Amino acid sequence: MWDLQISMQVANYKALYLHKHCSQRSLAEITEMIHTAHLIHKGVVNLSPTVFDGTTLQDMEFGNKIAILSGDYLLANACTGLAALRNTKVVELISTAISDFMEAEFIGDRDNQGNPIPNETITMQDWNEKNFLAAGSLMAKSCQATLLLAGHSEAMQKKGFEFGKEIALAWQVYSDLQPFTDLYRHPPGTAIDLTSAPVILHLLHDHSLLDYVTAAGNSMENCDFKKIHQLIMSGNAVEEAKQLCQSHAQAALNVVQDTFEPSDACTALENIINALKIY
Repeated sequence: MWDLQISMQVANYKALYLHKHCSQRSLAEITEMIHTAHLIHKGVVNLSPTVFDGTTLQDMEFGNKIAILSGDYLLANACTGLAALRNTKVVELISTAISDFMEAEFIGDRDNQGNPIPNETITMQDWNEKNFLAAGSLMAKSCQATLLLAGHSEAMQKKGFEFGKEIALAWQVYSDLQPFTDLYRHPPGTAIDLTSAPVILHLLHDHSLLDYVTAAGNSMENCDFKKIHQLIMSGNAVEEAKQLCQSHAQAALNVVQDTFEPSDACTALENIINALKIY
């Protein structure tokens, strides 16, 4: 999805020189590599001898090493590709996006396994900040860098940044909603992110859920996720999250329609955005 969106945005400018097209395509591939490396690194498991037996612990340690090495390999290739673009501003933009990944991992509370958990002061502003750093920053800055490589004005680059940010946040809310809208793939009782948009929106109206999570102690493995699912489904949080998804998607759509001339590329972008507005 990530490189597709960036490539499509690039396609909107047919009059660009061929070498610029090549640079933008390379940037899209670099962005995808960085995103994939981040996902692989997030797959590293916090190991504890009290949780895993000896054989399982060895297997998990081996898996962690492979995840770290694989992610590092992709990041190394991405850095080489960035240097080949020979544009220091683009390197700066993408480098700060990688830095934002790291910063996002230190926002909020976590249990003893590293899973994010809510606290009594959590708000949707916290959700916005964390998810922009964790997902929106790379998309936004990649879109901005795409237009920079094409030689467009700073005002146009800001529009690209805004588009990337809004569509990334829309996608994140859409993903957060899946445990509550796609019960076939996510049956009640499946572990969920306790700092996802629907959970936070529910906590703003019902603190009993926070009391329950707090009572579970330092491990979310002690939580009854089926009960949590029922609590959230009983309120308005899911509908509010759907409206939030619509809001971010509409903001991204407005950028496309207000900034670019009608074209096949714009239509493709609009189709991607509208797929997030099915709620």
